Amino acid sequence: MRLLRPVEYPANRPARRWVFDVLVTVLAAALSLPNLYQGGAHHWPGVAAFVVLALMVAPLVVRRIWPIPVFGWILVTQIAAVSWDRHLVAGAALLIALYTVARLQSRRDALACGGVLELTVVTALPLLAGAGWWHDLIFLSGLIAAALGLGLYTGTRRAYLAELRDRADRLERERDQQAALAVAAERTRIAREMHDIVAHHLTVMITLSEAAIAASASSPERANDVMRSVADTGRRALADTRRLLGVLRQRPSQDPGQ
Repeated sequence: MRLLRPVEYPANRPARRWVFDVLVTVLAAALSLPNLYQGGAHHWPGVAAFVVLALMVAPLVVRRIWPIPVFGWILVTQIAAVSWDRHLVAGAALLIALYTVARLQSRRDALACGGVLELTVVTALPLLAGAGWWHDLIFLSGLIAAALGLGLYTGTRRAYLAELRDRADRLERERDQQAALAVAAERTRIAREMHDIVAHHLTVMITLSEAAIAASASSPERANDVMRSVADTGRRALADTRRLLGVLRQRPSQDPGQ
């Protein structure tokens, strides 16, 4: 099912994330401990209460891997725990789990989890808080709304930053591709120009050489002038070829004028 799919895989998580989630879990458990002692001296929590509390908050360690299953586990175990001991309340764990769902899951999933938690509070509070339950309802509803709103804001900002990074990477790839295409086009143009220049000069040199051979018997001086023209044409061809080869050897970022 979609809700049971991991948001991220445990093998890909860095150690610092595990350490942070363990610290958050310990903090949630510590914030829930004072509730166990609200019954006074006649209500001293036993080992079973601490075990149940640990079972409730322990899944927070993997809250960023399975946000909705963790929220569902904490909510269900919280209802069962309160039915057994009304002082066994892990409110901080529920708020952290709801915040995680709002941050990592879709808005629809976040609102659904927030609505389920609010409905649970509205249903259970009159049975547990007595006559002044509506004061507690306003306070708890505010906490639920704060956790939900903060999670939605953080998730939206996270998605926006991820989109900006993706857009920047895409623009960088497009820029590199455009630069590569421009370099390839320039090299093709230079190769074509080199072919034209070399072919032109060779054609001129062949024509002049044949003319020099033809004139060598009747006019040696004319043949010498023609051969000097052949040499000049060869030097120009060599200079043009060296210039074009130098352009081809330049790096794409190098200024052709350097």
